[in-house]
Amino acid sequence: MSVNTDFLTLEYDQFLDKIPHYGIYHQMRPWIGKGYPLQSHKVLLVAESHYVGKQFEFHRDPEKWYDGVGTDDSKGVKSKGFWTRTIIAEGIKNKWREKSAVLYRNMDSALRSSRLFYTCPTNAFTEVAFMNYFQRPAEISGKSIKVSKQDALVASQVFREVVCAIRPDAVIFCGVVA
Repeated sequence: MSVNTDFLTLEYDQFLDKIPHYGIYHQMRPWIGKGYPLQSHKVLLVAESHYVGKQFEFHRDPEKWYDGVGTDDSKGVKSKGFWTRTIIAEGIKNKWREKSAVLYRNMDSALRSSRLFYTCPTNAFTEVAFMNYFQRPAEISGKSIKVSKQDALVASQVFREVVCAIRPDAVIFCGVVA
């Protein structure tokens, strides 16, 4: 699945692609807005986790997930619920109109009302980086992830590697468990 790069930069992918987890699940690479490299104050937003439809079960076992179980349901249908960049790009394009986009709408609104991003031409996500802390989708859509030891270890490691790769000046956590 390709992502529209009108609002996204791929400038950091050479570093992000060295993170082992993204070698298995490239779909989870962070969103880096096109204006992020030019910001005098680079901001990384960190939410909790992705959600996939309740028909999917491939993500429910942490050990299998981190071994690279795959992303198909029993009928071979792929979930788009953890394609970070696609979620953000489509949200910007659709102006976060979907009911499930309330967290993103709130983050965009809060950022745009700050002194750092009030001049954003389209959406504050064009100026910031975004990722989910936990690197496995939550078991139940809309609920917090049940954090296993492996979830905590992988999340901490990936988070540190992302910070080293994109060098934000500030990190804002936007979630209950993250």
